[in-house]
Amino acid sequence: MEGGQTNIIRSPEDAAKVVAGFIGEDDREVFFVMRLNTKTIFCSSSLSSWFN
Repeated sequence: MEGGQTNIIRSPEDAAKVVAGFIGEDDREVFFVMRLNTKTIFCSSSLSSWFN
């Protein structure tokens, strides 16, 4: 997400576009938590990866 850009999530496709920017080309499992405010605007996230 670029500085000053607002991402309003109205569909699963909108969410997938935001998440893809964070996950990129990861070839491992990731656990991603997206936090939205009450107007479904993306606020923050957490990304975790597990490696064996």
